[in-house]
Amino acid sequence: MKKQDTTTGLLTTLLKTNMDRIKGYEMAAQETSEFQAELRSVFYKMADESRRYITALEAAIVSQGGAPKLESTARGDIYRVWMKLKTSFNGDGAAAALNSCEFGENVALHVYRKVFMKFNGNRAIQELIQNQYDSLKASRSLIQRYRMDYFSTSRLSLPVLG
Repeated sequence: MKKQDTTTGLLTTLLKTNMDRIKGYEMAAQETSEFQAELRSVFYKMADESRRYITALEAAIVSQGGAPKLESTARGDIYRVWMKLKTSFNGDGAAAALNSCEFGENVALHVYRKVFMKFNGNRAIQELIQNQYDSLKASRSLIQRYRMDYFSTSRLSLPVLG
């Protein structure tokens, strides 16, 4: 396999991860009540963050001679169906959304780490991946804070995430 194919394949993996992230955050915003406008706004901002990442990743793929493929992963689609079912049984959309978003952020960070470790190409693309990874870490920290605050002010017990 040519280095160019490897690079575009790795970048496409990140592209798909961000598509999953957008769909997950949009779903989380829909599951959050209108009385939780601040949380809903955070979810939409996270989706917008991934849209910006996608734009940069698409440009990087094109610069390597590839053609971006905008699609989510089957794993992401299955997870969103499970999230929807969980919310309908749980009855607390914000709690389920926060738990699911933190899980999703952990998955995204894992994917970025794996791609970064495999990537040995263009320095500018390597910096792009690192910058997006660092930004995702900050986003996960924000979601964790909201999750901790939500569970500390509600009567719900804080579930342990793996």
